[in-house]
Amino acid sequence: MTKKLFLAVLVLIIAVGGLFSQEWAEPEPAKNTFTLGIGLLSAELSYERTLSPHFSVLVDASYNYYFNHGYTAAVRGRWYPWGKVFFLDLGLGYGNSLGVEGFSTGLAAGFIVWLFTLTNVNLFEMVDVFGALQSSGPLISPGLGWKIDIGKPNGFVLSINTGVDVIINLARPDLFDIIPYDYMSYTRVGFGYSF
Repeated sequence: MTKKLFLAVLVLIIAVGGLFSQEWAEPEPAKNTFTLGIGLLSAELSYERTLSPHFSVLVDASYNYYFNHGYTAAVRGRWYPWGKVFFLDLGLGYGNSLGVEGFSTGLAAGFIVWLFTLTNVNLFEMVDVFGALQSSGPLISPGLGWKIDIGKPNGFVLSINTGVDVIINLARPDLFDIIPYDYMSYTRVGFGYSF
């Protein structure tokens, strides 16, 4: 009787243990992530498709209202060197920006645009005063950042990324020898959902 009871309890433990062990398994990593990123006077909407623990492909569109008023659309390859949170990426696409001719297309132009924004002066109306340098053409965009799960995996994520959008200036071929490219730097904090 004791042997039969012991055997029945042993079979029950093995059967029940097999049933509940499936609940403790780690969930399959998310393959898709949608993110909305907000920066200082800039915004980005992106979709990321995970190909492996170390590589993913991302499609994004962004709008910058500071430094160089402009927008970009790019496809990015993203590499997670340790397969987790930190990533490096490189994007290729199209960009368009409006700088201020006669100033550096970097910080000085950004300061002027920022001043116009604060004083509610439309930069497009100031074209006759400063002259406009509109850059548009192919885009190369290196960057880095972190994508952090909030709470449990396969749910909400916090995305922090920074980089620079370099636009090859094809809009003004007469100025290509002087200013062959334009750039817009960015730092954005985004919230998204992985599934």
